[in-house]
Amino acid sequence: MLAAGLSSRMGRPKYLLPWGRRTVLGHIVETIQAVGMPVAVVHHQVLPKALGVDYVFNPAPERGLSGSLRLGLERVAYRWPGAAAAVFLADQPFITADDIDFVLEGFLCRKKTCHAVRPYYNGQVGHPVLLDAEAIRWTRDAQGDAGLGPVLAALAPECRLLRTIEGRPNPAIDIDTPEDYRLAFKLWNGGDKP
Repeated sequence: MLAAGLSSRMGRPKYLLPWGRRTVLGHIVETIQAVGMPVAVVHHQVLPKALGVDYVFNPAPERGLSGSLRLGLERVAYRWPGAAAAVFLADQPFITADDIDFVLEGFLCRKKTCHAVRPYYNGQVGHPVLLDAEAIRWTRDAQGDAGLGPVLAALAPECRLLRTIEGRPNPAIDIDTPEDYRLAFKLWNGGDKP
């Protein structure tokens, strides 16, 4: 999970904002762990140790998303050699265990030419992005804040997992600003669904 962003538009670490009885980060971690996946969190400041995750420190978050992505995937390759990796963002609290299972199933059933799969929720790009060992190697060339964006944008249609979301907030919603957080918290507490 990528949680080393500077949260400059929020003015404070967005993943540490309250979310129910947890923080945004704690909620997402709990959701991922509910499907049995281990979690590595790339961060740049002190985080709660009670989450039961593998912490990866990013000493230079100002270099962009790609540095965090590389650090996280290097840890995955070290801790779980040969494993595929799922990339989550620490500011997307509407992802559910069902969404994760949907992407896992799509990854397991993918064509051999698909080295990565990405969900599209109501047409909006989302997470987690699942990468096999070949796709993990692509991260070595990623630069700045683009991360794997350019590579993933070129994915073949069969590597894109389309999911219709109705009656709940879109899992692709992220929290970047205080207004985003207010709206997301309202949605989380049963407000109008976008």
